[in-house]
Amino acid sequence: NVFNDYLSPCIQLAMFWNPEVDFPDGERDDIPRGRPPPSGAAAQDPTSLVQEKPIHSSVVDQYFNADIGQVSFALIDSRKAVELVSGCICDINVRYWVTKAKTRFGVAVGWFQLDQQDDYAREPVILAPTPSEYVATVFQILAVKDNLRSKNDVLSFEFIDF
Repeated sequence: NVFNDYLSPCIQLAMFWNPEVDFPDGERDDIPRGRPPPSGAAAQDPTSLVQEKPIHSSVVDQYFNADIGQVSFALIDSRKAVELVSGCICDINVRYWVTKAKTRFGVAVGWFQLDQQDDYAREPVILAPTPSEYVATVFQILAVKDNLRSKNDVLSFEFIDF
């Protein structure tokens, strides 16, 4: 039984939770709001502002991250028990996180390839990126939705990038 030696399924899951995210300057969802101090205190220090609590918190409400090493698939002709097409997607990273002000979603794929398995195929590779000397992400999407401007029937995105 050679199947178990070469094709044994393997699923690895890991969970990490950090309820607060520390963003670099300028990337936080909350912007500190200030108001001038009372008139008596302004005379002592005119540059001081009384800090109010930020309107929006950067605390992450929901977070999901999945790193998948490889997903393989095949199309098989069940009448002849012959594999027609096989494919592979490698180095998949999926991220989703929600704060009160923003929802972010990102997917990155390191490699994909689609092959035909016909013995007499002129070109066995149907679809694949051009190999490169430098490692690069083949496909990537990032979307940032503005939760404060979005309504039930209209979504407002700050940023969408492919």
